[in-house]
Amino acid sequence: MNKSTLLYEQARWVFLHLPHGTNTLCEEARWVFLRLARGTIILCQEARWVFLRLARGTIILCQEARWVFLRLARGTNILCQEARWVFLRLARGTNILCQEARWVFLRLARGANILCQEARWVFLRLARGTNILCQEARWVFLRLARGANILCQEARWVFLRLARGTNILCQEARWVFLRLARGANILCQEARWVFLRLARGTNILCQEARWVFLRLARGANILCQEARWVFLRLARGTNILCQEARWVFLRLARGANILCQEARWVFLRLARGTNILCQEARWVFLRLARGANILCQEARWVFLRLARGTNILCQEARWVFLRLARGTIILCQEARWVFLRLARGTNILCQEARWVFLRLARGTNILCQEARWVFLRLARGANILCQQTR
Repeated sequence: MNKSTLLYEQARWVFLHLPHGTNTLCEEARWVFLRLARGTIILCQEARWVFLRLARGTIILCQEARWVFLRLARGTNILCQEARWVFLRLARGTNILCQEARWVFLRLARGANILCQEARWVFLRLARGTNILCQEARWVFLRLARGANILCQEARWVFLRLARGTNILCQEARWVFLRLARGANILCQEARWVFLRLARGTNILCQEARWVFLRLARGANILCQEARWVFLRLARGTNILCQEARWVFLRLARGANILCQEARWVFLRLARGTNILCQEARWVFLRLARGANILCQEARWVFLRLARGTNILCQEARWVFLRLARGTIILCQEARWVFLRLARGTNILCQEARWVFLRLARGTNILCQEARWVFLRLARGANILCQQTR
């Protein structure tokens, strides 16, 4: 059989094995796979390799989850029913993201031949990030297994809110990817340049984080373990934003041809914003090294503010994608306006972060029980964002 027929058979097998599928996607799936059968066949081997890598990552996460659930089973009995319901909901969200990822990679198979090597490099980088998150998650779950059992009702409410946010993002992402798939494919070289710039920004953040942790080692002994995990969480958030930016730029690469010069100018502006965040972070971490010991009530309030910031970013992203969905070839002025809005959002986050860290510097060291549960909330948020980007 030829390669087009092979793609059709593989796609049919994938959709037959998808659990919890809805009937609404049946006609769409049939139409998509028929269109793919007529498309290019250059990325066949790449897609097969990517799916094999993703399958291995999913198996690793399954083994990790099984081990984590066994450890949690030894904990308090109050969270048993709640945890079962929460993990089932999270498993459904993971399946939805897997389906989205399959759709995205299959749609990318129609792209130009120039992106082959670039895609291979990007997927290798993503695979490394996934492995790092797996190792971190294993250690975090071991620490969380020693926690208390007082946040039963709070946890139920938090998980319900997170589940709703995940579903909304899934629906939005599905609609955005379908609309963006109609774009053009002329910004290959621009995309390569963008990924190289983003890689440099990631390296800069890594060096900064290493320097920050060395400085923190000289601080008060009580905050050592707590502060280390807080900074790791913040580093995860930065990586998530970087991955989101990569995906947005990749989508824009399929758009109209007139955005070339504008996109270059925007990327330079964003690079400057990243540098500003680096300088701000260095200053904030130095202030935190001098901090005090009474963070109980303050920390709870700060993390609530961070959760609101995450929601604001979600709303902004939804608005941006809706504007991009109307894309004609004359998107230059519109895109410039959207990126200016994003730059303002970044500045707002800078001011918020500075204010939050100044408040944290006044706290105390009674974070034991509160911090454990706060990190649990942050770990959930980080995993959801990772699944979104994946």
